[in-house]
Amino acid sequence: MKRHGNGRIVMRADAGESIGFGHFVRSAALAGYLRNDFECLLTTHNPSGPLLPFQKRLAEENGATLVALDGPGRQGVDKHFLSLLQEGDIAVLDNYFYTTDYQRQVRAKCGRLVHIDDMHDRHFVADLLITVCPLEASEFSMEPFTRFLGGVDYTFLRAPFLAPAIRRDGIRISRRMVLAIGGADPLRLTDKMIRVVRAVSPEIHIDVIAGATVEILSPEGEHLTIWRQLTAEEIVRIFDEADWGIFPASTVCIEAMARKLPVLAGYYVDNQEEFYARGVERGWFGAMGNLSDDEHALTERLRAQLENAAGIKESPGFNFIEKKREITEAFLNLKNSPLTTLPK
Repeated sequence: MKRHGNGRIVMRADAGESIGFGHFVRSAALAGYLRNDFECLLTTHNPSGPLLPFQKRLAEENGATLVALDGPGRQGVDKHFLSLLQEGDIAVLDNYFYTTDYQRQVRAKCGRLVHIDDMHDRHFVADLLITVCPLEASEFSMEPFTRFLGGVDYTFLRAPFLAPAIRRDGIRISRRMVLAIGGADPLRLTDKMIRVVRAVSPEIHIDVIAGATVEILSPEGEHLTIWRQLTAEEIVRIFDEADWGIFPASTVCIEAMARKLPVLAGYYVDNQEEFYARGVERGWFGAMGNLSDDEHALTERLRAQLENAAGIKESPGFNFIEKKREITEAFLNLKNSPLTTLPK
């Protein structure tokens, strides 16, 4: 039974072909954490086109109401979001382009701000700052009152990913693998990575998870299946049936690790590099490097990983369930705490 006596959570997570869908997906998952205690509005601007039916379904599955943001340019969209906020709301910003000044405007409108960010390249004025990257609070510039929660365990995951993971009987590398570059693939890396896998393991079955607008020229057939706009339950099934996978160091990679799937990870944009480097350092996944590199280099890199028994292994365990409770309590505590005034 829903209990909305704690008021509203108003989230902003823009998404689209050009900027991807990872922020939107994890904000929807956060709504799933908070749905029993708050009314959740999930707002989004899609600069690439009308993908709202998919986004609406994702929001509704996690107990949130979708609100489409519009306006002339980024400035208009920013103003639209501000116009939705009411005194007493908790605003949640999820992306890398919200300036300190915009954070101040949001906080001034509603009183409380949560920021989700893995980049530490500006000052934060949030009451609560959450990063899924394994970073320390000392690496961020933030207000003295800002509460910091950091680490992979603080990733927001949809309910099916939190179900007990299957027990894997050793690591097999020749039967079935899954490839997911993300909901958007502006560099058209999916086709390239299919060819890379084929060059190393021609008989393996590849399950490709892709966004609706990702162009894939490789034809489906006996050893290739392309899946689009899947539910969380369908993604979990594919992960659980696969032997290993290749992902960018992003939300989809963490979803795979939550299912204890052996992972090879890479990166292709700046905001993935730090998580990638720290994950390789900690042995969470095998290293594929920059996925934008030359196809031959990636083929040799993959061949070396698959020939090295230590290079591909079951993902480590994380405390997602425990941190889910901590995240929910942090929002409840924030709602019940006195407002903090920012210095001029």
